[in-house]
Amino acid sequence: MTKLKNGLDTKKRGKGEAAPAKLPRKEVKKGKKGRPGINLDQLLGDRDAILQQLSGSWERIGWRLSRATTPKDIRKAFLPMKRDPINVRLLNLVINPKASASAVHIRQTERQLGEEIERQYELQKNQDALQRKFDESDAALSFEGTTERTAIAAEHKKRGDEFEECERQIFASDCRRRDIQRTLDDCRAAFTQSELLRFKKRGYSHNPKTYANALAGLPKIGCRHSFRLCSKSDSPLWPSHHFEVFSFIERTWNSKGFEPGTSLEDHFKNMILSLPPEVPVEPEVQERYRLDFTTRDNYLRTFLRTNWFFLRAALGRVRRYRVPSSMVPYLIAGRFFKNYAKPRSPEDIVRIDIAAISG
Repeated sequence: MTKLKNGLDTKKRGKGEAAPAKLPRKEVKKGKKGRPGINLDQLLGDRDAILQQLSGSWERIGWRLSRATTPKDIRKAFLPMKRDPINVRLLNLVINPKASASAVHIRQTERQLGEEIERQYELQKNQDALQRKFDESDAALSFEGTTERTAIAAEHKKRGDEFEECERQIFASDCRRRDIQRTLDDCRAAFTQSELLRFKKRGYSHNPKTYANALAGLPKIGCRHSFRLCSKSDSPLWPSHHFEVFSFIERTWNSKGFEPGTSLEDHFKNMILSLPPEVPVEPEVQERYRLDFTTRDNYLRTFLRTNWFFLRAALGRVRRYRVPSSMVPYLIAGRFFKNYAKPRSPEDIVRIDIAAISG
């Protein structure tokens, strides 16, 4: 028995008392409550979808997310993504919840929603049956020669009343379902935002990959458990070209060693030219596609050299702002991608070619 376990046992019983006998394994029953099972393939698929969206919007959300300390800060950081088609797990980060919620509360609300949907399904089947009966009695009344018209009319009215009552029940059930759904959305948003804040406080690295691994399992499981499961398998989408461009801008801005008299544009140009013209091909890629070469062109270097026109314009625009130094790389990248995405006239194409860095 370890000292820790001995200390815990001492707190539970008086000194000198015998430890309680353990129950036989067959008598220990595990209830249905607790953390739900996770489909790992689906979890990794969700991780990749979130990673793609975070990587493509990092310059818009990364800086505020790094400084978020409250749920309101989380919502403000992810607000720029609300204008785009957004993953449902990321949508939970922009909803303003009315109250806090736990994982247990979410599972209880999900069960209530499932029960209400099942109730609606049964009511709909009952309504279809009542509709058929009502149509049959209506058809029977249309015959002029019927001898039991009074009895059929009474039965027709009865069936009509039952059909209307079923419609009222369906309407009430639909109202309850929508209320439960709103409550569930509110609970999921509150739990997701609080979990992400707890995860951030543990000092994990600040990049889209980390957050995608953590958010993939929410709100079924917590951030830490989701991160552990997803971290065992690398994503083929990481690192994305979009994030590599941002990383270069951030690394160049934060790098020291400005030579006297060197402008910001010259510093970025020198850093672009210092990138290796070729990079090694990953061994698994060589094996998968049976490649007979071990290096490939450095697309990042080629891309930045070719689009220096846009990067230079972004550098000139950002110098006008007075913002914290840590925010500048995000502004440069945001302006660069915005300029790069604009439609181009024949004149613009020529100007881009003229401004391209040679070498």
